[in-house]
Amino acid sequence: MKIIVVSQDRPLQNEAEAITRILDSGVADRVHIRKPTYSESDTRALLDSIPRRLWPVLSLHDHHVLAAEYGTGIHLNSRNPVAPADFHNTVSRSCHSPGESREDVDYVFLSPIFDSISKAGYKSAFTSDTLRGNIDSRCIALGGVEPCRLRQVAEDGFGHHFWVIRDRALIDRITEIFAAMPALYVADGHHRTAAAALVGGEKMKQNPKHTGNEEYCYFLSVIFPESQLKIIDYNRVVKDLNGMTPEQFVAALDDDFIVTCEGKDIVKPSALHEFSMYLGGQWYRLKAREERYDDNDPIGVLDVTILSNLVLDKLLGIKDLRTDKRIDFVGGIRGLGELKERVDNGGMAVAFALYPVSMKQLVDIADSGNIMPPKTTWFEPKLRSGLVIHSLD
Repeated sequence: MKIIVVSQDRPLQNEAEAITRILDSGVADRVHIRKPTYSESDTRALLDSIPRRLWPVLSLHDHHVLAAEYGTGIHLNSRNPVAPADFHNTVSRSCHSPGESREDVDYVFLSPIFDSISKAGYKSAFTSDTLRGNIDSRCIALGGVEPCRLRQVAEDGFGHHFWVIRDRALIDRITEIFAAMPALYVADGHHRTAAAALVGGEKMKQNPKHTGNEEYCYFLSVIFPESQLKIIDYNRVVKDLNGMTPEQFVAALDDDFIVTCEGKDIVKPSALHEFSMYLGGQWYRLKAREERYDDNDPIGVLDVTILSNLVLDKLLGIKDLRTDKRIDFVGGIRGLGELKERVDNGGMAVAFALYPVSMKQLVDIADSGNIMPPKTTWFEPKLRSGLVIHSLD
């Protein structure tokens, strides 16, 4: 869980020392300095009183011109709605709807999650259903967040709670309801499921008194209703252009895609068969030409298949996504800014963003007996690891 502390808007005695203790003790990961009445010289004096090593984990709400000088982050607001040109440190802003885009910043303050402590009458604006499936780890809960409520706010925006059922009649009824369901779909953890089956099989062979009721015959799973499960994009970054220059690569794409250069602003795919690409400091929109895919093929119609066949294999020579060291995968939970950063830092040559697979596509593929290509889907929410441990012995 990430904890961010926001300063009070008025001056406090020994505030620099307090900020230093908060960060050095690990109580908070970051401190926002919100002093709307401070002059630039006041803000500078406060920063100078805080150890230089802590400047990177500070964010300024005002006087953003100081951020580049001190190496701090900035927070966008109505007073300062736009980041300075060529600013590359941490950027955040406030939002009041879980549906607001987060692509232009590293994280947002979403408020009010609970009834505000500091603003009388500023009531919680959201229900659990409103938040579920619409927020991610870049949403920081703001408003009424007291220590007693921290357990309600998980890093991914979901609380993780268990209720143990011991009533035999109730257990039998739940079992009966699940038995009546026509199908359950493995959305994530296919390899772990297969591994658990292999381990169970090995232990069965080693146990001459095997009955079928041993713990190794079972493995942990969590079941989500479709209405509470969200599929987000799973994107690709590639280390080189297979000997081509950027200009040659863009020209080669034109055979199978309608290619449009969109400039330096982040481009997000808006529909199936539309991709965004970051190359050489520019964002491009790629739309697959209709004759290049088959809508009647449940696997061939997937955007991951189109990209793999027409770009990764055909142009870049990447035949096996599982083993080729030239390609890496970035979950959409990290935002498209992560793709840009991976290319800009020189580690990767090009990045591709995909439109998320639909739930219908997933079900159609499973029902047809096919298997999803690797690294196709990223699901949210994910159950927090380590909450439950199942011993096989």
